[in-house]
Amino acid sequence: MRLAGTASLSSDPSCATTFDGILLCGSQDSLGRPVIAEFNTNVSKWSKWTLLDSGAFSPVGCALTGDAAALTCAYLESFGEEVATWSVEAQTHLGIVERSGTGLEDNAVTEPSCLELSTTEVWCAVTALNGQVDAISYIHTEARPYSGNARLAGYTSAAVAVSAPSCAGTTICAWLNAGGHVFARKDFPLTTLPSSQEAATMTDLGGVFVGRPQCIPSTGGKIACFAVNVNSQVGAIEYTPPGWGTIHWSSWANLQGSVAQDWFSCVQTYFSDNLLHYTCVVVASTDHTLYFNNFNGSSWGGWSQVDPNTTLVGRPDCKVVNKNLNNNVITCLARGPDRSPLYTVYTP
Repeated sequence: MRLAGTASLSSDPSCATTFDGILLCGSQDSLGRPVIAEFNTNVSKWSKWTLLDSGAFSPVGCALTGDAAALTCAYLESFGEEVATWSVEAQTHLGIVERSGTGLEDNAVTEPSCLELSTTEVWCAVTALNGQVDAISYIHTEARPYSGNARLAGYTSAAVAVSAPSCAGTTICAWLNAGGHVFARKDFPLTTLPSSQEAATMTDLGGVFVGRPQCIPSTGGKIACFAVNVNSQVGAIEYTPPGWGTIHWSSWANLQGSVAQDWFSCVQTYFSDNLLHYTCVVVASTDHTLYFNNFNGSSWGGWSQVDPNTTLVGRPDCKVVNKNLNNNVITCLARGPDRSPLYTVYTP
């Protein structure tokens, strides 16, 4: 693995891509402030790590906006959330949405998880100190961009979150509860539901997991979610639309292996056989190096080491930086033992 610029990152990275070779990643600097950097895979060059807000101390969550000209990174400020938009084309910080009037829980504590709702609208969700999951939607092309906010979970005690949420697709978010179950919620409105209605919107996906799950969009409106179980193995489960409830989710598949904590990242890959393909990358508990495992549409192939000479700490973030069939270029960003940003590029 190679250095991704000069920085000391104090939190796990979050990356988004325009699928044309450009990758934007956010993290925190050595003082805990939100920073971002861009990687152009076409010329194998990283930009400098740019400070987003000198007064904020928060992890960063990044997502693609549908016009493919801007990548959005969200971060928390004290007592709320701010959203910063970074333009890939203009190479500039376009502005910050102030927290005033957002309606988010004042003591949000996790990194935001953001997804694209449309070509102009982005959705971000966070978990608060009391286990509520809050979300906000905003339109990045308007001067007053907030379009609504909602409490996604909090009334139903079983669904209280102990992890950051992970959101994907058309507003499906998943998180971990105190019992280690993965809970998911779909197509919630941007209004807080009363307690009598909240439970009906939740789906308990079961399992006994640790750490934050990861959900990614897939072909045909499907959603794949991944989490590390108590045996340190990655589990995978898939949602098939349009209905909702446990009958629309597959059973959990076990990828075997041994993962350090919840240090993994999974992506969809694209091939001409029209089957669903995924790749999961983990930091192994045995030697703290990267391994990957590919799903070929019917089964997982087993773990292969990426780089035996580089040890890592924390959760990597991997993205497919193009969608060329049979030629998937995956870029992973992670942190070394000295918190330096390290990356690798490979084709499964």
